[in-house]
Amino acid sequence: MSDFATTAATTWKQFIAAAVRLFHAYANWLVGISWKRFAILALGLLIVSGILGSLLPTVTVTEWADPPPPPPPSPKAPAGKKGAAERADPSGGYTISIDKNGVRIAPQASAGAAPVAGAASAAASATAPPVPAVAATPATPAAP
Repeated sequence: MSDFATTAATTWKQFIAAAVRLFHAYANWLVGISWKRFAILALGLLIVSGILGSLLPTVTVTEWADPPPPPPPSPKAPAGKKGAAERADPSGGYTISIDKNGVRIAPQASAGAAPVAGAASAAASATAPPVPAVAATPATPAAP
């Protein structure tokens, strides 16, 4: 080891030994005092720490942190897809439609449920915007 490392290790060991001796002296004194003196000591330490806490400047990590980066730009739609994209669920349960109004997931209409679907769509049209009709087969993607 170098001369500096040996000196630093020796100095550190001396500091630790002195700190342990000081702690043991404090602990022996603390064991010998009464509960009344202990309560007064604790209250005094709380008062001193409150005064020092208000006198010393406080710096939080958020003051040092860099500002957040700007959000990334929203992705552009591919040039090949002009209309809506649709995909039917293979089990025949739901149809997913993506268009300029967003993503819509709707149950796939069957021939037997047409009267019920018509009543449900009439009730839904009073409160929600209309859902575009979707094909039963998935749309073929455009060639890039």
